[in-house]
Amino acid sequence: LTVPFLAKKDAPVTVGTLKPGYEEVLSVMRENFVHGWEPEGCNFAAYVDGELVVDLWGGYADKSCGRLWDAETLATFFSCSKALTAVTLAMQADRGRLRYTDTIDRYWPEFAQNGKQEITVLQALQHQAGLQYLRHEDDTVAALGHEFLCNTELMDKLVQIQKPIFTPGKVSIYHALTFGWILDGLMRRVDEKGRSVGEFLKEEIVAAHGLEDVFIGGTQEVEYRIARIRSHTRSNRMVLMEWMCDMAAISATAPIFYSPKSIFRKEIKNVNGAKDFELANHPGTRKVGQPAANGVGNARNLAKVLDLFEAGKLCSRSILDKLREPTIVGKYDPVLGSRVHKGHGFCYTKSPLGDWQYGHLGVGGQNLRTDTKRRITFAYITNGMKAGQGEHTRTMKRLEAALYRSYQKVDKRPIDAHSVTELVIEDFNGNQKEDCTTIVVT
Repeated sequence: LTVPFLAKKDAPVTVGTLKPGYEEVLSVMRENFVHGWEPEGCNFAAYVDGELVVDLWGGYADKSCGRLWDAETLATFFSCSKALTAVTLAMQADRGRLRYTDTIDRYWPEFAQNGKQEITVLQALQHQAGLQYLRHEDDTVAALGHEFLCNTELMDKLVQIQKPIFTPGKVSIYHALTFGWILDGLMRRVDEKGRSVGEFLKEEIVAAHGLEDVFIGGTQEVEYRIARIRSHTRSNRMVLMEWMCDMAAISATAPIFYSPKSIFRKEIKNVNGAKDFELANHPGTRKVGQPAANGVGNARNLAKVLDLFEAGKLCSRSILDKLREPTIVGKYDPVLGSRVHKGHGFCYTKSPLGDWQYGHLGVGGQNLRTDTKRRITFAYITNGMKAGQGEHTRTMKRLEAALYRSYQKVDKRPIDAHSVTELVIEDFNGNQKEDCTTIVVT
């Protein structure tokens, strides 16, 4: 399926790494650009058993000035940051600095105010704290300015005076932003050096394991390399094309995004509405870091963090075994607009071969996942925001399908015919759209 007004005759895609046998992934990425589904830029990287097999990028880092996406480009990966936060807290749990079952006020006494004394670390990680958005003392939603958002002391005090919107532990409703403010405050109190999530990530994972270019805060020296976000709301025709290809999912999320009464709209009002995601382009907020929403990096290093984690190089196998499957299975989340599997700070999906993956989705199509059976880890990041998220990000799903098909050919293990089926999408005239065919688990 081609997007006529965005289609191109050719779309150069740069190969950083491409192991023989994975050429189909390159072809699919080119098709995503040629057929108009990637109007800006993107980066896709994948590891198999710790080996980098794919690292591709293409398009624009900033289309407004003609800056191309290159080997040095970084991008905001939004809520994939939550997976990194979950990894850092798992490491602290493994070191005995916290326990998932402990209440947060054990480490942060001031947090207990206004009925929050029973909220546990695990509940905060699993979006069960009942603190979906921050409010003033008169219960109005707090619309916070840049200076406030960049002051951790002020943010801590605001978190401390909150009272739950929903009964803690009863329901899991996505905490798009408060996830980061709560858990960063917790991290700074349990860490032996008082480090934030971003500082812990930098020192204990990135530097300690020879990585680079993964940040939650501290981006001031790399600002010139960061891609500029362009919202999907700036191209209603693009949203329409996504809707035609995935009507049910886009129709379900549209009211959540646009209705002023939705929980999601109240959540993003905390960052003053974040119109068209423009706050993600602000260097000041990236400098401070928000562990729920504004991590920055490239796909290669982002995926490597999760690959190291799944390999047992960041924490013990006993901790990993607790995290590799969801604890909340298939519950509808009114913020995400779908049934979501969650646990210990991660979101879980099934791979094209039917096995659990954990990681996290991010708004606009960002994705970070690792396969618990085959140790296939990949990351997809883009500055051209998509309306479809997670399993409904068409460009990412096509790349994932090509990755797994290539893996099967290289590994020479046949796909179990009973574990997958074709989902055929038809247009309004009943004609099959071959480019919309995906693999889904039965």
